[in-house]
Amino acid sequence: MSLEDVEKTLLAAAGEEARQIAEKAQAEATTELERKSAALREEQQRKTRLARAEADQEAERALSTRRAEHAMRILQVKNETLDAVFGQARERILASQGFDYGRWLASQVRLAVSKGAGVLHCNERDRVAVDAALREAGTDKVALAPENAAIQGGVVLVGESFDLDLTLEAALADLRDELTVSLAERLFANVPAISEASIAAGE
Repeated sequence: MSLEDVEKTLLAAAGEEARQIAEKAQAEATTELERKSAALREEQQRKTRLARAEADQEAERALSTRRAEHAMRILQVKNETLDAVFGQARERILASQGFDYGRWLASQVRLAVSKGAGVLHCNERDRVAVDAALREAGTDKVALAPENAAIQGGVVLVGESFDLDLTLEAALADLRDELTVSLAERLFANVPAISEASIAAGE
């Protein structure tokens, strides 16, 4: 084999080795690139999941807050409405509009007399009627207080061992406790839930 042939053989072998090294390097580079790309995608997906979870939690917190605010506002409106309803009822009763206030007042005096002895308190406007009802009851166990009481209607019996509240305010408070649920259901039957309210508002 001539020197020229040896040189060609060596060059061919070197070229083949260089090609194999280059292919191996390319394969390793491709594998590393794919590994890094996969890692980046996984990290991006992880961050996206975390961001989505945080956004969902924030949305749920905001919705919970809105639900609570909605419920509180509805409760406030219910109470304000019931206050107005019973306020109007009190005014109508005191004005004897659709209600015989004098008859009711006399019945409260009779009830006080039946409960025991003591001093009966009323306001200035009702004093004459209460005094007449006491005289009609024919009792000496219950006396009319000399001073006027700061009540809107009815009477209060102050006894030795107990007080008996027979005022209009107490009667209306008892009636309100009894009717609040049914009245609220009727008055607010068409109030939408927070989700329906949001849809109606276009949110």
